[in-house]
Amino acid sequence: MAKPLSRKEQEAKKAEERVRRVALERYKNRLGILKAGMDLSAKENYKDAVQNYKSYLTILANYFKTEERLLNPKLFDQKKDLTELLLVSQVYWDLAKIYDRNPNLFKDCERYLNQFIKFSTGYKFQYVNSEIIRKYIKSGKVRNQEAFKLAHEKLRSSKGFCFIATYSFGENHPVTAELREFRDSFLKKYRWGRSFIEIYYKNSPRIIYYFCLNPRLGEKFTTLVARPFLALLSRLTRFLR
Repeated sequence: MAKPLSRKEQEAKKAEERVRRVALERYKNRLGILKAGMDLSAKENYKDAVQNYKSYLTILANYFKTEERLLNPKLFDQKKDLTELLLVSQVYWDLAKIYDRNPNLFKDCERYLNQFIKFSTGYKFQYVNSEIIRKYIKSGKVRNQEAFKLAHEKLRSSKGFCFIATYSFGENHPVTAELREFRDSFLKKYRWGRSFIEIYYKNSPRIIYYFCLNPRLGEKFTTLVARPFLALLSRLTRFLR
């Protein structure tokens, strides 16, 4: 038979339950706080945007009973929370850019960049996020050049980008490998092929980003359209190589 809790232990337990209820209530409202932060950032009100972003991350940390600096993708449900993982990566990305504006805050910038990488690596939106870094570097707005270039290298696949195939099948699937080989051994030989690749690189990250934010629609697209079409296309490319 379990030993009855002392009055002090009962009070401590009740206090813990109250804290947990507050954490759960705040967790339910977290997306509103995040949206407000994004809106503030878009209006270049970076001070208030940072406060909202940090509140959002703190809410997640409290929900998982950890600290913000210890937030890790492994804490999340890898399937159900894919959209949330993408949102977290974008928060860290925006924080990295904001802190990049002040050389005195480069250490914070680098920490947020590392979190951005952590919440991007291995996910369907990894290549989209690597493109975000590349375009930011190309814009000429970067101050901490070394940190952002290193972050880009860490996210950039050595095998090259094949966005929709990777999103649909995964990085190491045979269909993805065959389409990548077709791109390198056939399409790149011709001007029209290189133009097609350029258009594909420009537009496909936006498609993947949209589907990551709308996973149910993305699943239907993958199952009903992308996988059957790309599987057929990979077989047809064998006759052109």
